Amino acid sequence: APEVVQQQGHGLPSDFWTMGIVLYELFQNETPFFAPNEVDVYAKICRHTRGGLEKGLKEGSPLKGAGLAKCLKFLNKTMDPDPASRSWAHRSGRRGRGGVFGSRVWIGQQAKQMHLILKQQKPISR
Repeated sequence: APEVVQQQGHGLPSDFWTMGIVLYELFQNETPFFAPNEVDVYAKICRHTRGGLEKGLKEGSPLKGAGLAKCLKFLNKTMDPDPASRSWAHRSGRRGRGGVFGSRVWIGQQAKQMHLILKQQKPISR
């Protein structure tokens, strides 16, 4: 997360950023901030802008239509460059209310929905 790279600390919003990275890699079969060395990777992370994932995801994604739109929306929430804009992550610890991950029921529903979306997609050919 940008705040980690810039040594400004870490917390739950950083964890959600990391989850977004992992999901992006699962959808794209590549990392969103590829570079030949660590310094360039860190620079790309720090230059990342809100909505900056859309071009890469739309160009090479096996996801299409509504599945792609839902994934982009979710990734944009988890990978917002400003941890304060990921404030919904701060509220996720409360059971049953608030935040994107306000309850275990919501998490189960989203997991089921993502499974159905991915099940409908064609496998990535190598």
